[in-house]
Amino acid sequence: MTPLRLFYLGIVSFFFLHRDSCNAFIPTNTNLEKVLIPSTRQATQLQAAAKDVKPEVVRKAYLVNSVAEITGESKQKSEACVDAVIETIIKEISLGKNINISGFGIFKRSDRKARTGRNPKTGESLEIPAKKAPSFTAAKNFKERVNGDRE
Repeated sequence: MTPLRLFYLGIVSFFFLHRDSCNAFIPTNTNLEKVLIPSTRQATQLQAAAKDVKPEVVRKAYLVNSVAEITGESKQKSEACVDAVIETIIKEISLGKNINISGFGIFKRSDRKARTGRNPKTGESLEIPAKKAPSFTAAKNFKERVNGDRE
């Protein structure tokens, strides 16, 4: 049983246990299970809609304002600091160096091998050249905070 259906079963159980106080919302002759538990198709649609919800995007201006607030410096100085950090990371990764920020993670350059790919429309084979790409591996502390395991 999917977590979504379990959630709806919990709602049904709540309404059955508190039916007297919920009469204003639901007529007594209503089959609550049919009303509250979606069909498989409806559940699939709800799950697809939940996947479409995108997380909030934090932009550079927000980071600059946060740095200014935390350090007590002006926004111009904070922006210069944020720009310097970003530029340093880009420069060092471009040179092939790894940047390890303790408690945050490791920025590094990954080398991707040349490979043969396929055009999905025509099925034609094509060569994809080797390239270098930046990558980031989060530190254990960072992962724990994202998962709520640690404050």
